[in-house]
Amino acid sequence: ALAAFGGVAGESGVEAARRNAAALAQGLAWSAQNGGTLLVPAGERFYSLPVQVQGLRGAHLQIDGELWQHGTIEDWPYDQASDHPHDNKAHYAHFLHVVQCRDFRVDGSGGIEGQGHEWWLREILVSLPASRPKMFVFEDSDGVTIEGIEVKNSPSFHIAFQRTHNVVIRKIKIMVDLVAQRRMFLSHLRGLGVEGTAEAGDDIGAIAPWLPLFPLNTDGIDPQGRNYLIEDIFCQNYDDVVAVKPGLLESPDPLDMCTGNITVRNAEVVAGVGMSIGSVPPNKYGHCIEDVYFYYVTF
Repeated sequence: ALAAFGGVAGESGVEAARRNAAALAQGLAWSAQNGGTLLVPAGERFYSLPVQVQGLRGAHLQIDGELWQHGTIEDWPYDQASDHPHDNKAHYAHFLHVVQCRDFRVDGSGGIEGQGHEWWLREILVSLPASRPKMFVFEDSDGVTIEGIEVKNSPSFHIAFQRTHNVVIRKIKIMVDLVAQRRMFLSHLRGLGVEGTAEAGDDIGAIAPWLPLFPLNTDGIDPQGRNYLIEDIFCQNYDDVVAVKPGLLESPDPLDMCTGNITVRNAEVVAGVGMSIGSVPPNKYGHCIEDVYFYYVTF
């Protein structure tokens, strides 16, 4: 269990978050080396700062309890600017950043809480010095499985991939607190002196009351690579549910040149903005996506 590597349950301060980040990194390394499972036990909550692991093979993280991202933005470390053409700005470190790993598995009956509310508010106010962190980023990896867990309220994307292949995601739930997003934005509009319309009775909150008014880039799953199966998922995020990102034709690795063989099936979506293909800004790189299939998606 996580406590065996120095993890501290139930404490939300920054020192506990640092200890828990170190425990997660050490426990995942142990899991890969010994073929064991790093367990977040049911009934326990661990607050953590971000974790990056690299070069692991066969790591297994089982979340039956709760992992919570540390909630104070000022304590969150920065990462270097990415070399990825779609995300090359300076950014805060991603919560779980998996680099050059093989056969990496995350499952369980619990979940991860991103505590994204303050991040969203800062984004609305344009007061962040760098891009918000993503919850999961898998980079240059192969053989990823995510099953059974719930992920919610990420500061930005929930599960993102870069040049990662042979991925299975099933029976997960992605949730965003739409009510909180809406309250923040309406409060901001009122602070700017924006008023409602006559049709809405001069109440801007009466306009589409079930929507947060605009997306905050809380994407669900963003694949980039080859051979993905995404099935039996539920998503409420008012943003892209699955956004398939293109490969780069100039990539030195042929596998990375074209995203393809992506299957999404049996998905239930509430207040999402759809299944997307591409969805990247123009740049100098050649893009390629092929063989993407969506089956049995309910909006």
